Amino acid sequence: MKRTGITAAAVAALLLSGCGIRATTVPVDAGAAPARSKCAGPEPSMSPSPSRSPLGSPAHDYLMDGAVLFLVCNSQVTQVVREDRLSGDYPTVARALLDRLKSAPLKDEKEDGYQTAVPDTLSLTEGRDDDPKRTLRLSVRLAQLPDYALGQLVCTFSSNLLAGGPVVLGGKEDAPPRRFTCTSTLLTQAGAEPDTGVPL
Repeated sequence: MKRTGITAAAVAALLLSGCGIRATTVPVDAGAAPARSKCAGPEPSMSPSPSRSPLGSPAHDYLMDGAVLFLVCNSQVTQVVREDRLSGDYPTVARALLDRLKSAPLKDEKEDGYQTAVPDTLSLTEGRDDDPKRTLRLSVRLAQLPDYALGQLVCTFSSNLLAGGPVVLGGKEDAPPRRFTCTSTLLTQAGAEPDTGVPL
């Protein structure tokens, strides 16, 4: 009886001293490590605008060294800086920026996880006679833009052409244009609706 009591006590002590998880020699396949994009988070305040200087009269002509583009990465809109030289009036530079947003990201940007949501068929024109100054009209209704595309357009135009100020955009319909500001809503919400803009 004594021997049995000692054995039971020893077993109990062993069980209490263990950590509860035993090592195993069986290999466990947990899959590949999760991929991490190198892109930064959204920056609602935006970086300083590229250097620019007026070409002459009128004062809204641009000569720009460098461009800030807003692309999609990690389910949000964030910026990349391109070494680029752009010149022309407001709609001309806006079209050039749109062309860059429609194109596939550069090789190193793509490797870092960037992509674009701006359709390659999208185009823009100057505003109509009754539109406010510097209105840009898109070839589709604003509500037809894919997720994140509105944020890409607004923040890219704002940063490069308006020193972070509001952008006036309209669609191809007769609806009045709206004024948009590059906010955290446009940067982070996939379905940012046109009604985030202020009607004019």
